[in-house]
Amino acid sequence: MRMFLLRRPAQGVARRLAIAVLAVAAVSVSASSAHAASSTTCTGSSAVSYSPGLTNTQRTVTFSETDTFSSCVSTDTSLTAGVSSVTVTLPGASCNGGGIFPPSSYTIFWNNGQSSTMTLTVTDVIVGGIEQATGVGTVTSGEFTGGLVTIVWLFPVPNPLQCMTSQGITSQSGTMALQITVAP
Repeated sequence: MRMFLLRRPAQGVARRLAIAVLAVAAVSVSASSAHAASSTTCTGSSAVSYSPGLTNTQRTVTFSETDTFSSCVSTDTSLTAGVSSVTVTLPGASCNGGGIFPPSSYTIFWNNGQSSTMTLTVTDVIVGGIEQATGVGTVTSGEFTGGLVTIVWLFPVPNPLQCMTSQGITSQSGTMALQITVAP
């Protein structure tokens, strides 16, 4: 998976995140209209660091990400926020490609003391200077077990000249939206 995150919001990022949230919310509304479902929808921010930094040369890079879900609306009224941290080793990573992103679980620790562990399949595209990574999968344990999950991360692509330096790109940040729906 190729991940580029931003330090400052780029034009259109907020609009693209709003569109992603509305699309995810539309799925939730149509599901809840058919029958009662438990769900949560969140927005937040994502911060990633690379060690060593990403350059134009392929090498093994450690990718550490912290996602903060700061604004959640849920059928579980005690759930208002959450956090997730993951560290992955990416062989063959560079500014030209993220290398091989090994399958791993993703766990969100909620403010109410619960957690949700999920398995995600991630796709990644860059359009108009914005990278959109989309994770789709299922909650395998914890709160919302069996629920369908979609997470959309948006990251402006950094200046490619940074990839030519010996330090490379060492950090980025972006925005994200999450939707989990469990049908009864």
